[in-house]
Amino acid sequence: YFKLAKSYRNVNAYKGLDYIDSALSLASKAGNRRLKAEITNEAGVLYRKLDIYQEALYQHQNALTEFEKLQDSMGIAFSYANMGNVFLTIGQLNKAKEYNLKALTIKKLLGDSLQIAYSLRTTAIAFQALHIYDTAMMYFNEALDIYLAEKDWFNIANIYYHIGMVHLETEKNQNLAMLYFGKAQGVYNSLKNNYGTALSKFQAGKAYLQLNALDSAEELFLDALGEAKKSKTPGLTMDINQALAELYKRKEKFEEALKYHTAFAHIRDSIYTEAFSKNFSEMMAKYKNDRQLSDISLLRNENLLIKKEQNLKSAYIALLILAIIFSLSLALLLLWRYRDKKIKNAQLYAKNVIRKASEKKLLESERKLTAANATKDKFFSIISHDLKGPFGSIKGLVELLETSYDTFDENEIREVIGEISKATSNTYSLLEDLLAWSQAQRGTIDFNPVKTELAPSFKTTLELILPYARKKEISINDQQLDGIKVKADQNMLTTIFRNLLSNAVKFTPRGGEINLSASMLNNGFVKISVADNGVGINENDLQKIFKMEEKYQTRGTENESGTGLGLIISKEFVEKHNGKIEIKSETGKGSTFSFTLPVA
Repeated sequence: YFKLAKSYRNVNAYKGLDYIDSALSLASKAGNRRLKAEITNEAGVLYRKLDIYQEALYQHQNALTEFEKLQDSMGIAFSYANMGNVFLTIGQLNKAKEYNLKALTIKKLLGDSLQIAYSLRTTAIAFQALHIYDTAMMYFNEALDIYLAEKDWFNIANIYYHIGMVHLETEKNQNLAMLYFGKAQGVYNSLKNNYGTALSKFQAGKAYLQLNALDSAEELFLDALGEAKKSKTPGLTMDINQALAELYKRKEKFEEALKYHTAFAHIRDSIYTEAFSKNFSEMMAKYKNDRQLSDISLLRNENLLIKKEQNLKSAYIALLILAIIFSLSLALLLLWRYRDKKIKNAQLYAKNVIRKASEKKLLESERKLTAANATKDKFFSIISHDLKGPFGSIKGLVELLETSYDTFDENEIREVIGEISKATSNTYSLLEDLLAWSQAQRGTIDFNPVKTELAPSFKTTLELILPYARKKEISINDQQLDGIKVKADQNMLTTIFRNLLSNAVKFTPRGGEINLSASMLNNGFVKISVADNGVGINENDLQKIFKMEEKYQTRGTENESGTGLGLIISKEFVEKHNGKIEIKSETGKGSTFSFTLPVA
């Protein structure tokens, strides 16, 4: 009977309790106190499965008391562990931690490695629920070491999954979270455990979602959905459908969002209906069983008083059945009306989503048209003024040299050639920016991110900028670049460095200083900063720098000209790497341009 009760733990807990009653009766007759305590402990587990938590704790406490009288250490540990599980389920996390630690302490003294690993895991889960993540990780890793030594692959996968969840909850290192979810998935795959595979892929998708990598999250969610359907776990399938609906809403794929939202709502309503029917069936089965036991007891006594009581009970039961039938009818009616209302709400929600999507697309089209006009105006402005001006200067200087060559001395000729060289260099730089900008606008620019060291890339660019900086007696210092590697397109990285350094030199006065530094961030990116002690930028102009539609141009400290195009290109190239660029500036004190790139 005890074994039968255990077998019904995850199938029909009410049926399991029936077998518990029979097992307890036989154990009591046999005078086996230890077996009776074990059966009582199992009764607590079954009550927990039925969400009857007060009774579950009562049964575990009774078992604990009996085990203490028997001085049965492992039985005491089991009782503590079961009570810890109840407290964890009802959210009394400090008590859950306390009872799991008690169980762990006893099991360590007894030296049963698998039991130690079990309590290490449950204790870690309690600390994780309390957001004490460092301690949770310590216990998870101890449990993992034991399971690896025992080659217990199911529990190895389970620990990998929980470690991934810790990293996911802290939102500090999504890459590690994805690593451990991947390990869990690999083991679950080898075990052909569809549920574990689905759960691992689902949580890995959430990690990508935190990084705003929507395409990768979508791929994992869809894979997880397929595995969840194979495992026939509607609860997990429902959660994945809900996540996909929210994902597609973020991606503005509203028809897909509606499709998965409808699937989510359908499964949720089915689960509710199934649970309602199951609970009613179990209740009626228990009622029938109780009535049979009551009838057997009544047949043993034939006196009039018992018969009267039997009649009263029958009348009461009849009234109770009528009340139950009435309640069920009312509940089913309310459920039908609720589902009908949900369908209508879903249809209304779909119409609103489509309407809002259309409005958003119209606004987006208007914004893109405005941006396109601004781009066109900017391009013609550069062609008509910024590009024409330098060529005009070169033409004038060449004509001057041609007509007055014989009258110039050697120093004057060198001076004119120097001006021609300067104008040619500026024009070439502008043409490079125009070409890069044009390719970026048309989407034809090559993008090949590879593992790249920052220091060599910066030094290559510095060689081009250094003559210009030396002419203004400006020092350029690089700090903390050695050994830092990023995943970046080499040409784009060089362009970003060149534009930011040129801009810093341009607006830094003679004798000034420029510092370049880099630091590792917690989100898998590197932050690179170019800081100068130049003239700075006022708050109004800060809002214009990266906007093509704004007319923002200003001359450098020695009247150097520019188009502002280089900074706009730099922003587009940084965002191409999923990075961000920002400016901090104070008039008269200088500016700091910072951008982020992914770690290699």
